[in-house]
Amino acid sequence: MKILIIGHPGSGKTYTADLISRKFGMEKVDIDILFDKHPFYALSKTMYRKALGKLLLGKQSWVIDGYHVGMMPDTLFAEANLVIYLNLPKDELKQNILARYSIKRANKEFSHWQSIYLNNLKNFGQIRFQNGALNKDIVRIKELIANRDKFVELTSRKEIANFLKSLRDTDWVK
Repeated sequence: MKILIIGHPGSGKTYTADLISRKFGMEKVDIDILFDKHPFYALSKTMYRKALGKLLLGKQSWVIDGYHVGMMPDTLFAEANLVIYLNLPKDELKQNILARYSIKRANKEFSHWQSIYLNNLKNFGQIRFQNGALNKDIVRIKELIANRDKFVELTSRKEIANFLKSLRDTDWVK
């Protein structure tokens, strides 16, 4: 089974991927780590896709979470058995990100790049920019997925919780 979880930063992608990974014993692949380790991948889709290919090489089953969907190859969406789009309200995203970075700052895990990112979030500019890019990507992704049942959009914490609860009561992944 191959599951792709997408959405804005702060939407709960990593949390959701962790739960699904543990529930079904699937490997979780955080593709955003590629950017954390090598920020220059953002400059080249070719470099990013090559690194992503190496990361996924030989994996028959995975749960991927990541924001950088515009950089992902179309084949990744086509081969996914399920694409979950976490589309929370923008004010909730901002609140979640601010809370996350407060914890990182307290643990002294706060980088220069994160402080720039946080400053952009204070005026919602970054979220508005990401929203425009992600909306375009969602249109493209839906076109790549032949079966509409493979695409699930969750728009609130309650919907996410209900979806995850429904997973506990099923073996649909196996």
